[in-house]
Amino acid sequence: MIYYCPLRPGAFRTYSTPDDSFWCCVGTGLENHAKYPDTIYFRDAASLYVNLFIPSELTWKEKGLTVRQETRFPEEDTTKLTFTGAKPVRLALKVRYPAWAQQGMTVAVNGRPEKSVAKPGSYVTVQREWRSGDTVLIRLPMSLRLETLPGDASMVAVFYGPVLLAAISARTASRTRAATAPARRRSAGSRRRSCRPSSSNARTSWRASRRPVHRSRSRPQASAGRETRRSCRSAGVRRALHGVLEHLHAGRMGEARGGARGDGGAPERGGEPDARHRGVRQREAEKTHAFHGETTTQPYFEGRRGRETRTGWFSYELAVAPDKPVTLVCTYRGGEGRRRVFDILVDGQKIATETLAYHPTELLDVEYAIPEALTKGKPRVTIRFQPQKDASTATVLEIRTITGGR
Repeated sequence: MIYYCPLRPGAFRTYSTPDDSFWCCVGTGLENHAKYPDTIYFRDAASLYVNLFIPSELTWKEKGLTVRQETRFPEEDTTKLTFTGAKPVRLALKVRYPAWAQQGMTVAVNGRPEKSVAKPGSYVTVQREWRSGDTVLIRLPMSLRLETLPGDASMVAVFYGPVLLAAISARTASRTRAATAPARRRSAGSRRRSCRPSSSNARTSWRASRRPVHRSRSRPQASAGRETRRSCRSAGVRRALHGVLEHLHAGRMGEARGGARGDGGAPERGGEPDARHRGVRQREAEKTHAFHGETTTQPYFEGRRGRETRTGWFSYELAVAPDKPVTLVCTYRGGEGRRRVFDILVDGQKIATETLAYHPTELLDVEYAIPEALTKGKPRVTIRFQPQKDASTATVLEIRTITGGR
């Protein structure tokens, strides 16, 4: 049983063991396992809907009809329906046309292709009298595509057909096994914290490209089975990862102008920065971005160092486009129960007052449009954070400027 499946970049999966560990949230929703077949098929008086491509057998007693579905989906891009009945039955077979099927969908009845004008997100309908032994072969070619995270267009995930793909971190997760006894949970938790990379260190950033991802030279082919898996591996992506650090989402930077991170910059090519170099890299990054401040602290959160202050202030210099709209993006940690109300200034002019009111273990990217009058004709601006009375700033983990915003 999986303990939890984290989606943040650089995370890993933790499992319960058969006899010695079982956390409460593993049992949450235990009844869901009985609901897996619940929506494979729908029906009305004159129609049979095939919603999911799962090996199964449907018995429709009122119609005297049995439908057997055979498939290795999503290992293969086909599914086969076989009809069995004591007598012919007239009904409309409606097969779901998934929105992800961007290369089309084909349906063949007894080996003969069916014409359809259906579009992704709808159903392909085959109206006929079904006899025992009739077969329907459905093919759904898969391709690579990007999907943005709901509510955050700067974060994207890569899918191959319906399957979310994960990039493997250069670092291993050899020390990421779950605790094997309740008495070891505390030490196991410490071990997980020590080997887990920070969101910043592990975060993958993909720059915008003029070439659509589905036209990538190394994209998986539409062929099934072994060739599909081989093509996926050549594209640097796999499914069903265990014992590794994985990235399920990555930041899409667009036309980023410049930024400062608590870990000292973007990940090195081929992997995350080594822990013993983080402090040095942070100092280098802050020096590069002209850090100044008074009475600041550097909290440490999941491998990332940030900046905050209660009674002082701090600032950075960031590059901007002198002739285009610029958006400031800040990554904050949640409030930790402390009152956090602070002002954000650009070259001495306040552009926003922020109040944090979300969970301390959450990270949030917040965007602020910088008035064009403050960036016009300038290559760089100074971003300053200062708390209001009886409050603190956020723990600021990363700031960056983006031309044109989202």
